[in-house]
Amino acid sequence: MALRKATMVRQVEEAVRLIDPADPPITTFGVFLGRNPWVTSVLFDGVVCDSYLVTATARAVHVHDVEVLRHRPGRLVHTLGRPDAVQRIAGVRHHLLWSSFRFLLPGDTEPAPMNVRRVWRPELDRFTAVLAGTRQP
Repeated sequence: MALRKATMVRQVEEAVRLIDPADPPITTFGVFLGRNPWVTSVLFDGVVCDSYLVTATARAVHVHDVEVLRHRPGRLVHTLGRPDAVQRIAGVRHHLLWSSFRFLLPGDTEPAPMNVRRVWRPELDRFTAVLAGTRQP
């Protein structure tokens, strides 16, 4: 069971390496969908809301769902090229306990509000820097 952040990151990075061994992960972080992170996290904590692990590599962005009962990476939900991912992200906001951004998932008509817990903020910052091209892999 992957309850620790480091364990979850290691597991999802292993899954990403299986997809393309020549394109290693740069950063991985957890998100959950929902308009109000307080209500979602306190009342449901991943049971009702969609939780994902997002990984950036030099060429792609991979989105894995999170197995709710085991708290580990689940199936690969989406793989996007980095240029495509840059076009889909908007409105990155930092708050004291939660950060958020909007991301247009493939097949959706509107960007989904994605919430990031404070513990994942350094990885979110690295992710946005990589997409913006200000940090080289």
